[in-house]
Amino acid sequence: MATIEGKELSYDYSVTASPFAYQEEKYVVLSFHDISDEKRRRVLERIFFHDIMNTAGGIRGFLDFVTESNNTSEIKEFVGIANKLSENLLDEIVAQRQLLAAERGELKSEPKTLEANAVLNEVKNHLEHHFVGQRKQIIVERGAETNFMSDPVLLKRVLINLLKNALEASRDGQQVTMGFEVLSEYVLHFWVHNQTFIHRKIQLQIFQRSFSTKDQSRGLGTYSIKLLTEQYLKGRVDFSSEQETGTRFNVYISLTGEGLSDQ
Repeated sequence: MATIEGKELSYDYSVTASPFAYQEEKYVVLSFHDISDEKRRRVLERIFFHDIMNTAGGIRGFLDFVTESNNTSEIKEFVGIANKLSENLLDEIVAQRQLLAAERGELKSEPKTLEANAVLNEVKNHLEHHFVGQRKQIIVERGAETNFMSDPVLLKRVLINLLKNALEASRDGQQVTMGFEVLSEYVLHFWVHNQTFIHRKIQLQIFQRSFSTKDQSRGLGTYSIKLLTEQYLKGRVDFSSEQETGTRFNVYISLTGEGLSDQ
């Protein structure tokens, strides 16, 4: 990862070491080939097709139930679930499009007046009936009514990714908690907490683009959180994880939408 003009950019290299001798001296030539675009494209394709195939398969399964059922109430339930899955399918497509645009520097931030409790409730509703939220409890700790300026689409994308990661890391019956606090007249702090611990060696790699604790078809969740928060919401993201207390991811943004570095 490198910092260029104040922006953190991630690179992937293929490295080749070639030993050779010259005038009785031994040398090694190191060749670095930038494969960032190629690797990013492969990872994004794996994620995209994995997610939409899972969701599309779920839709097909529930629609198969509908064609085989003669029970009106059962049909209504299955159609409702299929409709929710279709919303998730569209959301996955939008998420991948946003990430690609963000990496190319083409994403546009459009700040609007938002209310913190309402934002968290929308994020909860988005994933409460998603398969990653099944048999787990999502709790929103409501705070005092707080208005602020931020891009609603990008902020919700960041918080949805945080909540989704927390739910995926949690076991059946566990709780995932979300909340916010106003740290000063300028800074708003959102947080998402789950009860599981991230091992130290994983913590060191958590925001890297090519790193994932899941299988090779998954990943980029925390990387996209950092990219969207720091480059487009002009905020900051960090996390803490302890055996005794679990894991908490934190997002800090400006109340005015101007960026933390401007205040």
